[in-house]
Amino acid sequence: DIEALVQMRRLIDFLPGSNREDPPVRTVYDSAERVEDSLDTLIPPNPNSPYDMRELIEKVADEGDFFEISPKFGANILCGFGRIEGSTVGFVANQPMTLA
Repeated sequence: DIEALVQMRRLIDFLPGSNREDPPVRTVYDSAERVEDSLDTLIPPNPNSPYDMRELIEKVADEGDFFEISPKFGANILCGFGRIEGSTVGFVANQPMTLA
């Protein structure tokens, strides 16, 4: 399956070659000084109102690149990889759009 190979390649791009290496750092084309005004309104003032945490992660991660691990398992939590300033980071977050 071509799609599985593409996704596997994408995942491996975030990971180090071995346990003795650091994760790869990539060139970033987003400005470190970028301002995302929509973050000011993404989370509603009412704490009981749902919002999309995936959207928040995609706005914070470099170039909106978020690789979610097992997106169909446990819809109320997000786990995955992204980059901030070119460095690989892991994201683990509750998804308020989905009830537990």
